[in-house]
Amino acid sequence: MLRRRAKPFLGERRAERADISVHDLHGITHELEVHQIELKIQNEELRKARLELEQAHKKYMDLYEYAPVGYFTLNPDCRILKVNLAGASLLGFERQTLTTKAFTELIDRDSQNTFYIHKNRTLETGTHQTCELRLVKKDKTPIYCQLESLPEKVHDDEPRQLRIAVIDISARKKVEVALEGSDERYQMLFEKAKDAILLLETTPKMGRIVAANPAAGNLYGYTVDELLVRNITDLVSSDAINGISDLLRRINAGEWINQEIYGVKKDGTIIPVDISSGLINFGKERFILAFERDITERKKAESLLQKSGVMLQCIFDGISEPLVMLDRALRVKMLNKAARKYYRVEKHDRVLNMPCRETLASDFIQCENCLIASAIQQGNRVSFERMGLLDPNRIEQVTFFPVKDVGGKPGGIIQIVDVTEKKGVEKILNRADRLASLGQLSGGIAHEIRNPLSGISLFVDILADEEKFSRSEKELQILKEIKQNVRKIDGIIQGVLGFARNSSVKSSLLYINTVTEETLRLWQTKMINNGILLDLSLGKNISSISGDVIGIQQVVHNLVQNAVEAMGSGGVLDISTQMGLSSYRNDRDMVIIKVQDTGPGIEPGCREDIFNPFFTTKPDGTGLGLAITHQIVKQHGGVITCESKPGKGTVFCVELPTSPSGVS
Repeated sequence: MLRRRAKPFLGERRAERADISVHDLHGITHELEVHQIELKIQNEELRKARLELEQAHKKYMDLYEYAPVGYFTLNPDCRILKVNLAGASLLGFERQTLTTKAFTELIDRDSQNTFYIHKNRTLETGTHQTCELRLVKKDKTPIYCQLESLPEKVHDDEPRQLRIAVIDISARKKVEVALEGSDERYQMLFEKAKDAILLLETTPKMGRIVAANPAAGNLYGYTVDELLVRNITDLVSSDAINGISDLLRRINAGEWINQEIYGVKKDGTIIPVDISSGLINFGKERFILAFERDITERKKAESLLQKSGVMLQCIFDGISEPLVMLDRALRVKMLNKAARKYYRVEKHDRVLNMPCRETLASDFIQCENCLIASAIQQGNRVSFERMGLLDPNRIEQVTFFPVKDVGGKPGGIIQIVDVTEKKGVEKILNRADRLASLGQLSGGIAHEIRNPLSGISLFVDILADEEKFSRSEKELQILKEIKQNVRKIDGIIQGVLGFARNSSVKSSLLYINTVTEETLRLWQTKMINNGILLDLSLGKNISSISGDVIGIQQVVHNLVQNAVEAMGSGGVLDISTQMGLSSYRNDRDMVIIKVQDTGPGIEPGCREDIFNPFFTTKPDGTGLGLAITHQIVKQHGGVITCESKPGKGTVFCVELPTSPSGVS
C-alpha cells in the first residue's frame, strides 16, 4: 500500500532531478547517508526505550498481580474486565471465571444500593471515592470490604471504566460490632486509661480533636476542654508539622501507623511521644483514634544504653585478642575489632543478632557438641584448645566467661587466644628438661662403664702380646675385633660424657658465615664423590654471635653430616643464613641458619624423638649427634627446630642470639 502511494512521488521527483548537477547529486547523497545514520541511531534509541518500557511493564504487572489488595477493572456496565490474583483469591474464584461475571453478582443483596450510589458518584465526580459493603464469596460466605474506586478513560470517545481496590475489613467490623451497646464500659476505659487517647475528625477538618481523655490533658498540660478546641497539629513541634500532616493522610487512607514524634506541651516543652493510630467507625461516622505515650524516660534510657554500648565497644576494640559476646540463644551481640579481623567480617551489622554458627563458624560440623552452648545454660566458665578455625596449623585456646545482661538473662563472652608460640616454647622447655635428665643419667652410667672397659682393653692388649703368648691367626683376629669394639664403646662413652657435661660456653665473637664456609670445606670432597649439589646462600650484614667456635662448628658439622648421609648418592644440599626475629621471643634479633636436604625425610612418628639421646634411624648410628647439637644450641641461648615431609626432605633451623655488641 505505502509502496504504491510512494511511486507517483518518485516519478515526479525524477523529473525534477533531471536538471540537477553532479555536484548537487553528491551533496544530496551525503545528506541521505547522514539521514540514514540518524535513522539508525533513532532506531537503536527506540529499541532501548522499548526494552525499558517492557521491563517497567513487567514490574508493574508483578506489583499488580501480587499486591495484598484485590484490584478490579469494570466497564460502564460493571462487567469485570480485569482482576488480579489477590482479588480472585479474596472471593475464592478462578480468575478466568470472574472475567465472565458482572461485579454486581458478587455484591450482597443488602449492599446493592450502596454500590450503585458509590459507582455513580465516582463516575460523576471523576474523583476517588470510598465505601464499605458486603461481598459474597464463591462459597456464599459474606465478607465486609472497603472499596476504593477511581474512574479511568481509555479513549476520549469511549465511556469511562472503573478501577476498584477491594480491601477485606471483616476483622475490623467484628470489633465494631463487639463495641456496639457497650458505651458505658467504653467510657470507663476511655476515662481511666493511663495512656493518652484522642479522637480526631477526618472530614471536613482533618485532625481536629473531638474527644480526649484526662491522660491526654496531663500529657500535654491542657484541660480536656482546652484540647477540644485544638487540632492535633497544635500538639506537635514545628519540625514535625509536615510529618504529622503526612501521617494523617496515610491514616485517612486506611493505614494503621506506629511512629515516634515530638510533641509540644502547653508551656512549650518538647517531649518525645510514641503514637499508635488508625481509623475507627462510630455508626456511620469515621474518626481517627490515636493512642499516645510519653517516652521521655525511655529515650533517656536508650541514650544511656547507646553511650554505654559505644563505651563497651571501645573497650572491646582495645583488647588485642578476638572477643565475641553471645546471648543465651548463641546470637552474636558484639564483636571487637580483633574478632572482626579474625572472622573476616566486613560489615559488623550483618552478623549482629544472628546465630554464631551461621555467621562465624566456617563449618557447621565444628558446632556439634558445642561446649559453649552447655556453658551458657549452666553459667559455667569453660576453656579448651582447638586447631585454628581458619588456620589449622595454629593452636587456639578458647575461653568462655559467663555473664548476664541487664535483665538477668544468661550469656557470655568468648575469648580466643593464639597459643601456638606458647606451646612451642613449652615443648622446647620440656625437651630441654628431658634431655638434661637423660644427660645426667647417661653420664653416671658412662662413668661406671668406662672403668671396667679400661680393664678389658688392658687385658686384650696383654693377651695379644706375641712376645708373651703364642697365638694363632684366628685368635689374633678375635682379639683385634674385641679391641675394635672396645674402641667403639669408648667412643660412645666419650660422646655420652660430652652430652652429659654441662660445661660453660667459651664466649668469643664469631660469624656464622665464616663457620659455615670452614665446615663445608671438610665436606667438599665427600659431596662431590656422592654427586650432591650445594646451594649456599649466605646473607649479607649478618650480625656476630657470642659463643664457642668449636661448639658451633660441631653444630654445623652434625647437621651437614646428617643431610649428606640421608641423601646418599645424589641430591641438593641447601644451606642459608639470614637475620630474623626469634620464633619464641618476637622482640629479639636472631642469626638463623637453615640446612635443607632432599633426602627421604623423617616419618611423623619419629620426629618427636630425633633430639633424644640414643635415638637413631641409622644402622650404625649412636643417636648422640642431634642430642649433642641440641645441647650446644641450648647452651648458646638458641633453639633448633625440624620440619620434614616423608619423600620431600628435611629442614633443620637453628636460631642463635646476636652478640650484645651487634657487630655486623
